[in-house]
Amino acid sequence: MSARSGWSIFEESAERRQTGTKDLEIATALELIFSGHPLAMWIVDRESLRFLSANEAAIEKYGYTRDEFLEISVTDISADDDVRALLNEIASVDATRRPSFVCQHRLRDGKIIDVELTLHLLGMGGRHQILALAHDVTQRNEEKRKEQL
Repeated sequence: MSARSGWSIFEESAERRQTGTKDLEIATALELIFSGHPLAMWIVDRESLRFLSANEAAIEKYGYTRDEFLEISVTDISADDDVRALLNEIASVDATRRPSFVCQHRLRDGKIIDVELTLHLLGMGGRHQILALAHDVTQRNEEKRKEQL
């Protein structure tokens, strides 16, 4: 798979349709939303689970370079105990079901964090992809655990 920028998947979709400037304007707007979003976001292929794109927040948070993200799959960053649940959630995503759930992810340095992961089905280029938004809730969860003690 060739290396892509954090948003080129949107641009490629607009180029494939080639219906004019409006699609390119939409692709540009999507690029700005995706690449500049303060929360980690990525797009994975629903079948292979490989990363197709990751925004700057994901690169900063997880510690992988853009090229490294494109070499791994979403199961590679999932804590071992959460892989089965993640696969079930990905399988259940459709046009009307956009699950949001808490799981654990492994950063490049090995640190485990709690994330609230929200999944959304995309259909671009004749294939299904999953857009994921990952909100780090580690600190919130640690504060809750301390309150319960």
